[in-house]
Amino acid sequence: MYDYVKAFPQKPLPDPAKFSRREGETDRLAARRKNADIQAEYNAMTCVALYMLLMSFSQKGIDKLRNFHEHLQMRDPDGELEVSEGFDEGSSSSHACFVVMRVLKWSGSGMTALSWFKDHFIKCHDRAALVKTWLPAQYTGPPTFLDQLVYDRALLLSRTAARKELLDQASAPDECEKLYEESLWCLYALRDDLLQADNPFLDEDRSTISI
Repeated sequence: MYDYVKAFPQKPLPDPAKFSRREGETDRLAARRKNADIQAEYNAMTCVALYMLLMSFSQKGIDKLRNFHEHLQMRDPDGELEVSEGFDEGSSSSHACFVVMRVLKWSGSGMTALSWFKDHFIKCHDRAALVKTWLPAQYTGPPTFLDQLVYDRALLLSRTAARKELLDQASAPDECEKLYEESLWCLYALRDDLLQADNPFLDEDRSTISI
């Protein structure tokens, strides 16, 4: 999606609401050019939305790693704490977080995880800032909500995966699987607090996504 917008020749992107037919241009070419303008703008807006969501995810990861590290330092300053067998059989998020951090601590990769979240936050921030400069100078279209963009993206990914799978058009053995996985993560993202702060249908949406 980012590469699609990056490859678009005109920056800032043309505003589809101000589209005008060129002199001597056929109806077919004009319609094709307008559709390309619409797709470029839509993809750019979706890019910004998804990068913002990933920034929120990365920040939460950084916060949880730091909080756990501080908590662990207080409980076990000498690094001798051991977790009893079967502790990770629970399903609560606190148990899951502790298990992940236990693995990170004992494998010596805690700082690697922190660096991973930090690097991804910076990358997403830089990409979002860049794509924003590509948007039409004065956007006059209807307001687009972040959750709708994410949902539409998930739908597009799943449909693309299904089509490639049915027609045997995958360019790699795991392409369809990766598309399905990306679609699923987009749906999970709809449950994020960033998107659902004022959603009156939050419980209904969560039930639908969990089906």
